[in-house]
Amino acid sequence: MKSSFLLFSALLPILLLAGTVSASTPLVVEKEGTRLELRITGDNGRLMDGEAATVELRISDVSSGQPLRGLRPAAWIDNRGVLAHPGGREASCRERVGTYLKGNVGSRPLIDLNGHYLLVLNRDPTISVIDPIVGISGRTNLFTNIILPQPGADWTEHRQRRRLLVTLPRASQVALIDSETFKINALLNTGREPVRVVSQQSGPLAFTGNNGDATVSVIDLASGKPLTTIAVGKGHHELQLVESANRLFVSNRADQTLSVIDTTGLNVLRTLPLSGTPSALAYSAVAEAVYVAAGREGRVLAINARSGEAGVQAHLGSPVDGLYATPDGRTLLALATDNRQLFVLDAADLSIRHRIALPGAPFQIAFTGEYAHIRMYDTERVTLLPLSAINAASAPVLGGYTAGTGAPRRESVAVMAPTLAATPDGMAAVVVNPADGQLHYYMEGMNATAGSFRNYGHPPQAVRVTERALGERAPGTYVAQLRLPAAGTLSLALRLEQPRLAECFDFEVSGNASLEQQKAKLQSTLEPLAKPMAGEQPQTVRIRITGENGKVANLPAGAQLRYYRAPGTDRRTATLRSAGDGVYEAELLFNQPGAYYLQIDAAATLSPPFLSLHIRGD
Repeated sequence: MKSSFLLFSALLPILLLAGTVSASTPLVVEKEGTRLELRITGDNGRLMDGEAATVELRISDVSSGQPLRGLRPAAWIDNRGVLAHPGGREASCRERVGTYLKGNVGSRPLIDLNGHYLLVLNRDPTISVIDPIVGISGRTNLFTNIILPQPGADWTEHRQRRRLLVTLPRASQVALIDSETFKINALLNTGREPVRVVSQQSGPLAFTGNNGDATVSVIDLASGKPLTTIAVGKGHHELQLVESANRLFVSNRADQTLSVIDTTGLNVLRTLPLSGTPSALAYSAVAEAVYVAAGREGRVLAINARSGEAGVQAHLGSPVDGLYATPDGRTLLALATDNRQLFVLDAADLSIRHRIALPGAPFQIAFTGEYAHIRMYDTERVTLLPLSAINAASAPVLGGYTAGTGAPRRESVAVMAPTLAATPDGMAAVVVNPADGQLHYYMEGMNATAGSFRNYGHPPQAVRVTERALGERAPGTYVAQLRLPAAGTLSLALRLEQPRLAECFDFEVSGNASLEQQKAKLQSTLEPLAKPMAGEQPQTVRIRITGENGKVANLPAGAQLRYYRAPGTDRRTATLRSAGDGVYEAELLFNQPGAYYLQIDAAATLSPPFLSLHIRGD
């Protein structure tokens, strides 16, 4: 970089530099005694369209070399030159950062690395994606909807690979969703009735507990395909993954056993009989123990996380329905729903520190920085347990806040996934309330919720947060995982408050030939039905696929056809089979008259996104 430019830059209150970054040549900037080192690396050693990458920003003091902690760098990734003035002049880095900070819908970047999205698992077969920051004229924060073939029950996210997995018990499938684009990548077949799902973070595997056939399905996220099936005991399965020990613990409710699976060899190491019906699992890294709650019997048993051997046991005297380890791993919180009690246990020896009466029937807990948020079936109040007080000799003083209007009620909570989640900074919680259909936002230290988000007619059941921000993963090292959104020259805009700095730099992303066909915009045409009449026999529907040039085109293998009758009832899924020459067929059942909507679930971009037809009655 030319010295004259550096001299000129030093006179500015905000530093504006440009550079090109690569995995081998990171961008290094030193200003006002602060050193910035920015690196972008692809997971496969390359920066390629559609593949995962890591942004790493190291901030340190120049004189001492010590890392600077607790900063909140802001960053955006976009096509270079996407923001321009009417006269054609490309916007400066300062102008680009200012535009992104305004949060306007019409000028959003390809990737915003500064916040999070709220994902809402609904009672109907949809997931609402809500941007809590960006709104359209102050009226809506809905980013998109993900349409599922069947309602979901539980979910997990592989943060590095940016993959969201949602179990679909009625379909015996798992939906594999890209959490960057919020598109369904695949519907993967599992054992019968998968409910619980967990995912490794340091490895590529995910696991589902299949209640219908006493198995665990193993999914390889590197290939995006099912890997194998492991036989376990019968009944509902709770799952606890311990990555440091390469173990997966699976409770088998009907058999009253616990299966210990080696996640390296993918085999059952041992099956432990339990003196009761397992209802919940928890894990403490500090104690290196997995805890099993025997629900109706009111017992909690500690299991060595590496050997799988049973340890100490506690008898609580009340049925245990939920079990949670505090973030520091030193304490367990056990929920007695019917008896309206909370037990505070020492994770080391399972001794009871406190037995706390609650104002309602507890069923779930989420942790923020200072509190455990306790959700109850029969009240809209969320109870706050101060984490700083759980080790004191005297009983903790409880607080709380109201999350909406109306109690969630046990019969209205139809999924296993949590109904409340903490924000990435640990300073706030989001609570869904099925009674009023909204999401409620609570900030630590407040006496009431700070606001709410509508869910646009979908009955909410569970919520999770998918993080987009540069988080501090080590002292002075800020990291974010993403999936590269496009090929060509991209630009990353970076902003810091201290020192006050705005910098934009470019990096090259190569094309991905395997994605070109998937990204191609295809035309879909529905051929007329021979007899568009309602009945009890399936009818063959034919759809013709062509490219934008009118030539025959093909869908990716395994494409599914989802269809439902307006206004959204009778949702079903059928597999499309190729009939040759770009024509695909599926057997659909139209047992009631009305307007039907058809949507092809494939990696390709289709126009129109929906097809429709009218089915007549007798």
